[in-house]
Amino acid sequence: MIYDLHSELQRSSFETKVAYHLKRQEIVELKRVSSKRTTSQNSYLHLLLSYFALQVGEDLESVKQDYYKREANSDLYVRTRNSKLRGRKEYLRSSRDLTVEEMTLSIERFRNWSAQVAGIYLPSTADRDALFEIEREVRNNKQYL
Repeated sequence: MIYDLHSELQRSSFETKVAYHLKRQEIVELKRVSSKRTTSQNSYLHLLLSYFALQVGEDLESVKQDYYKREANSDLYVRTRNSKLRGRKEYLRSSRDLTVEEMTLSIERFRNWSAQVAGIYLPSTADRDALFEIEREVRNNKQYL
């Protein structure tokens, strides 16, 4: 069970549960749940990826995997594992596993990579007018994504 220790009720419930397990001297596992990316980060990233896809004429999933994950953020996303039959196999980590900080870093890196390598400006969250414009463009061209 996950407890939000900011809540008085949940904190009391957590303390009761801990006391119960202490009394029984059981083996328990306690782990901190990291804050995952925010909904606004997810929406912002999706907008940037969609706009980039329209600019380069590729589908959204290819842009997400090839450019955003592999090119701009390989250290955050590209992982390897050993397979008995195929040896070392590469796979991509899901963005849902990123913390808020990692997501912020990955978006900033993609914006920088996009400008430097592809020559495509992707606005920051502070540039509301530009974001409104690309949102309109993405909405009007959704069928091409």
